[in-house]
Amino acid sequence: MEFTGMLQSAKEFVLDTVFPKFCAGCRGEGTWLCEKCLAEIVFVQSPTCPNCQKLTPKGQFCSRCRSKSNLTGIISACHWREGPLRGLVHMYKYEGIRELADILAAFLIWQLKKNPIGKNTVVMAVPLHWKRQNVRGFNQAQLLAANVATYFNLDLLENALVRTKWTRPQVELKGQQRKTNVRGVFACRNSKKIINNKNILLVDDVATTAATLQEAAKVLRAAGARQVWGVVLAKG
Repeated sequence: MEFTGMLQSAKEFVLDTVFPKFCAGCRGEGTWLCEKCLAEIVFVQSPTCPNCQKLTPKGQFCSRCRSKSNLTGIISACHWREGPLRGLVHMYKYEGIRELADILAAFLIWQLKKNPIGKNTVVMAVPLHWKRQNVRGFNQAQLLAANVATYFNLDLLENALVRTKWTRPQVELKGQQRKTNVRGVFACRNSKKIINNKNILLVDDVATTAATLQEAAKVLRAAGARQVWGVVLAKG
């Protein structure tokens, strides 16, 4: 054990020397997120309907907006503002710094502890198309979902929901274009039995228009899911 610990310390020393850590907010060296910049991240204290912003339990869609949504609600950890959170998400998603999954997942876990979903709950990630995942090297939502599932001792459903079509990145599009871009891109494969009557925590990084979450939720509800909650770091 002592030798293993020494090897791990040596590995961390080499990685920190060759690839030093810089705070996503202030660029200070030594950590991905310093205490000062952590204090600048604004966490959601009062969840609201994702559509009309009316105060609602856990961030569910209100009675007026519910009929327009495939999602039960969107549980958002933080407010999407300029600053450290945007830096963390960019470094994680586009620079491939997988270590940040633990930090970002902690934000999701904090919010979920305040807003538990209840029994019969499973976790899954919004899937990437296999081509995009090969290019990026990992699915950023999958690592977050794995952290959440492990912390709450919930089943993580992998490959239950798949992305069947290659589409343009949502970040390049706006409004209605986003809805059109993701229409019909998801499918459930050999998974209806494990989805049926489940409450699903559907994890993604950021929801801007929530078009992707809504399209995925439509497929999951058709497969028998009782509730589908989007779980994101922030709503754009």
